[in-house]
Amino acid sequence: MRRILLPILVIGILLLSACGAPTTAPPSEASPTPPPTEQPAPPPTPPEEKELPSYAITWDEAKYHIGERTTVCGSVINTKWASGSKGKPTFLNIGKPYPDPDRFTVVIWIDYRANFPSPPEVYYKDKTICVTGLIIEYKGVPEIEVKDPSQIQFGLAAGSGEGYSLGHTDSTPQMEQALVVQVIDGDTAQLADGRRVRYLGIDAPELGEPYANEATAKNKQLVEGKIIELQQGKRDQDEYGRLLRYVYVDGVFVNAELVAQGYATAYIFDPDERYSQVLVQLEQYAKMRKQGLWGIN
Repeated sequence: MRRILLPILVIGILLLSACGAPTTAPPSEASPTPPPTEQPAPPPTPPEEKELPSYAITWDEAKYHIGERTTVCGSVINTKWASGSKGKPTFLNIGKPYPDPDRFTVVIWIDYRANFPSPPEVYYKDKTICVTGLIIEYKGVPEIEVKDPSQIQFGLAAGSGEGYSLGHTDSTPQMEQALVVQVIDGDTAQLADGRRVRYLGIDAPELGEPYANEATAKNKQLVEGKIIELQQGKRDQDEYGRLLRYVYVDGVFVNAELVAQGYATAYIFDPDERYSQVLVQLEQYAKMRKQGLWGIN
């Protein structure tokens, strides 16, 4: 009997040992370390948006200002001279291309196309401009009808180095606001703080000269009793201590307006001044149309 029990006992012990022993998994082959994943480059920081003057709006805001006279700024995306259409209009589409209904459009009718020395659809294409005028709506699209080049000003983002400017750059002093209490003549005004400002780049007839009274009256109509914005050129003052400035009021570039309407001539101190070539060009427009003093026999 003992001979039978002994083998059974040994077998039982072996079975208990086998069941209780922890099982160890065979070592697995080490998996290779995955290569480091290349992190995508961070998106470029968008350029800082140019600051608009207080009286200007962006092209996509124009739809909220129907019926208002203001200045609208944006990039000309595409253009077309519809020479086969009634009125032969020129279209400058800003912000978005035609036929996108969310675009803003500048319209120049054939009657006023001759006021522009270059084809507007070529001259303004791909440029950033600011347009001043009455915003109307046609088939759901806000637009401004332009009759004269003085209504269109080049925005700083265009980087053209010429044309009218309504914004600021690192190299251009910011606009200074001032109240005009008295207009002296066609190109000079007295400010509330006692300073006098001489409009840079233009020359109106002196008192007693032909068309001096008309020029003075126009200047009064534009700025007297109003808050204007002043932009400095290369020189701060003239030899008489007067400020030399480009002047803006209610969205109008006053220096350019006086020249374009024939109340003043271009007077260039320095050919490299920011708007010298534009003012000379506007004088040519006025001569061609016999505007103001150019119409005097």
